[in-house]
Amino acid sequence: MVSPTVVASCLALLAPARGFVSPIVTRTPGAQIAATSRASSVRHRAVARRGDLSMRKTGKFVLSKKALNDDSGPTSITVNMKSGEMIKEEKKEAPKEEMAKAGPGLLEPDMELFCKAAADGNALGDCPFTHYVHMVLQYKGLPFKLTPVAPDAKPDWLVEDYEGQMPCLVDSKEAYTESANIVDYVEYFYPEPTLSIKDSDAVAKAKEVTSGVFGSLAKCIKNLNPKEDPMLIADAMAELKKVDAFLKKGKGPYLCGEELTLADCSFAPKLYHASTCLAHFKNTVISPDLESLHKYMDAIYSHEAFTKSSYPPDVIVWGWNNARGTQAK
Repeated sequence: MVSPTVVASCLALLAPARGFVSPIVTRTPGAQIAATSRASSVRHRAVARRGDLSMRKTGKFVLSKKALNDDSGPTSITVNMKSGEMIKEEKKEAPKEEMAKAGPGLLEPDMELFCKAAADGNALGDCPFTHYVHMVLQYKGLPFKLTPVAPDAKPDWLVEDYEGQMPCLVDSKEAYTESANIVDYVEYFYPEPTLSIKDSDAVAKAKEVTSGVFGSLAKCIKNLNPKEDPMLIADAMAELKKVDAFLKKGKGPYLCGEELTLADCSFAPKLYHASTCLAHFKNTVISPDLESLHKYMDAIYSHEAFTKSSYPPDVIVWGWNNARGTQAK
């Protein structure tokens, strides 16, 4: 009979972590990578084939029922891998899993976060998805190296094996892309201080309420036809009003109450882009009538995890000028 601790850890992998890929089994969305140079711009080599990478990025990896009842030993884990019609079970040694289950503090992070660079090619760029990951790392106080990368300066291994996707977190020779995968990996293996709460319904509702903000913002800011601005601005404001109404019903100051969560770390960078871009490109401010949203902005923008992972408003403007095709030559 497997121990309650093992079962609990297995169930944690089944928790609502969209796109989470078990790093022990999959090394995804990519492969395990090995350093091939000790130079500052370390190159890495992906072990898995490119076909495997394509399948893994689109597949869903979940613990099978067999894993929950497996008594073959505490260091093995069985994963049911689904991609289209393909179903495959693998058993892998999982010492890192066992260390995580034993408690926080046993794993020593060796992290480097590759991310979009600003105009100079060296400073931190404006990507809100990188900001999400960066904010999580800052909140947890994990040591890591931040490596902003210009589009034409991406390492070969990142381009060849991960399609150049950033943010990309490398931890102990394992690489992960896509912000949701990265933060789920970090939250699982480095759980303290936690950014998760037991009230999964509250988290789901927070994600639902905030999900439309960035899309409506992008449509509004990218629009170059002044005649369409009133409608697009109204759409963006309607999404922000939904968030304000949600916050008004809550116990604040954050989306799910008194504690900062992953939902805040995901939403705060997008809100920062919204408030900055609406003012700069559309001469529009977030209405003072949205009092709860403004209180939230005051709280989240002053949080140490946000301030340590942020970038100046002019970097946001530069990034969106590129997206609009209106960057000064």
